[in-house]
Amino acid sequence: MLVAFAKLSQPSSTRLLSEQIAAAVPRKCAEDGLNFDTQYIEVRHVAHDLVNNLQTGFPSPG
Repeated sequence: MLVAFAKLSQPSSTRLLSEQIAAAVPRKCAEDGLNFDTQYIEVRHVAHDLVNNLQTGFPSPG
């Protein structure tokens, strides 16, 4: 599972929710005999660049 978020509040309610989901899903997968890995990607530090890209269609150098 890949979890990306850019919520600006601290602590991020999105991060807290994603941590709960990321803990529950692998447990359920293990019960079903499946392997599951979770990776978090913090995008808060590039939130401004992401918004600019969405609005203009051009990525920033960052």
